[in-house]
Amino acid sequence: MRRLALSRLAALFVAMLVPQLSLAAVPAEFSETAFATAQALGRTIVIETYAYWCLPCRIQAPILDHLHSRDPFRQVMVLRIGEKAPSATWKRFRLHGFGNLVIFKGSREMARGTPTSESAIADLLSRGL
Repeated sequence: MRRLALSRLAALFVAMLVPQLSLAAVPAEFSETAFATAQALGRTIVIETYAYWCLPCRIQAPILDHLHSRDPFRQVMVLRIGEKAPSATWKRFRLHGFGNLVIFKGSREMARGTPTSESAIADLLSRGL
């Protein structure tokens, strides 16, 4: 009985979070909860490392925003890891600098790179669809 109640509570939590995930601004600030929920749902996730002073980051940001407005990339979730993110987060994703994009499909890493053209970014995102 208790297990059933916990599973219902978990389902309610996911149901409440799903609309927020699909309507999240591009990009959303990285959080373990958002990442784990998106993985559990099998979503395509982009981990973006970003700093305002980083030239590749400033090139990538408007391209990611533009691609997110088009099919088939509308359902891609972009999570941004910034300068103030804990070092454990950087280590977890094996990140060493800014301007990196890491693509996940659910819990599986599909691609990573530092592309700066629309076609290269679209190609990287496509690997996670």
